[in-house]
Amino acid sequence: MSLAAQAADYQFTLKDGTNVTGVPQSLSAESVTVQSAGESKTLALSDVASIAVSGEAADNDETRIQVELSDGSTLMVKDVLLSDGQATLDFDGAKVTIPESQVVSVRFNSDKAMDDQWSEMVKTETRDDLLIVEKDGKLRYHRGHIEGITSEKVPFVLDGSSLPVSRAKAFGVRLVRAFAAPTGAEMAVGKTPVGSAWSIASLDVTDGTLSAVSRLGQKIAVGSGANEIRSITFSVEPEFYLSDMKLESWTWSPFVSAPGMPESMLRQFNQPHFNEGIDGATLSTNGQTFSKGVCVRSKTDMTFRLSQNFSRLTAQMGIEDSVRPKGSVEVEIFADDQSVFKATVSGQDSIKELDVPLTGAKRVRVVVDFGAGASVGDVLIIGAPRLWE
Repeated sequence: MSLAAQAADYQFTLKDGTNVTGVPQSLSAESVTVQSAGESKTLALSDVASIAVSGEAADNDETRIQVELSDGSTLMVKDVLLSDGQATLDFDGAKVTIPESQVVSVRFNSDKAMDDQWSEMVKTETRDDLLIVEKDGKLRYHRGHIEGITSEKVPFVLDGSSLPVSRAKAFGVRLVRAFAAPTGAEMAVGKTPVGSAWSIASLDVTDGTLSAVSRLGQKIAVGSGANEIRSITFSVEPEFYLSDMKLESWTWSPFVSAPGMPESMLRQFNQPHFNEGIDGATLSTNGQTFSKGVCVRSKTDMTFRLSQNFSRLTAQMGIEDSVRPKGSVEVEIFADDQSVFKATVSGQDSIKELDVPLTGAKRVRVVVDFGAGASVGDVLIIGAPRLWE
């Protein structure tokens, strides 16, 4: 599959908000070189947030048919036909044929009020095809086998009998096939003016024109045409933080007992705080603030259960700014039962960098003990405690 391009200028928006407009000259796995304002600029792809192409607004025809592919792409087409193991998609006159094994569902009806019901319907666990119809404002399905899709009918086998169901009566179909497997990870999502969203595996540059290759191998132009990709948003790797993991257990121990003070009050006052400081304040140490992190008093012993396998934990640690330059704690971190970090953190120190291995660990235990010189109840900030896959 290939959709031809129309000439256009490209705007590259970097993650820091900077825009570079020009013509792409070359592209590698790491960077793209753009001719912009008479000079050549090389941009690291890891710094590019999105690419956009200027062009006229498209006529968003509400009668378009939605086709979902097995790589997650959602295409808006004028018509779709299924026959002899092939799907023919009509992109405003440009007809493209793909294997039927790439098609997961077809939605004929574009009533937005049914969006939520449709989403749930296509997630239905089934070993049979589903013919989906609307009745009294609700979607219902019939199990059977979709033999094909013609311009007027959806031939449907129900209980051994073939029924020529009118397309006008079908809200959509959910297919069950040996679906084509997408290749590689999703690099970006490319959207067209008419509403198609392509799952992109790679990009290419030829004679100053960008093109994209979907995860199912379709080649799509990046340009100003109605069915060309007008905008590309690069996929962001999910970030995981220790402060968002399940706290399996925690204990706080006083330096000396406090007779007459209820244990519940002590526990509430000394509980760890996640992604915020004490009393909801911003996490801050040595003048640096964090949106993710843990705020914890000595002496605290807490254990986090990890949601998956991670290779390492990185963070920046320091005494909370309201305590500095006073304060001192002893910190020890365990990956399961193995100690991977042990250090003194003082209010007179600069931020202490943490980078420890976690390979194979199911839990992370953090012990914040009293510091030297009877330094008790001090507040440690563990800023940006990122877990790396």
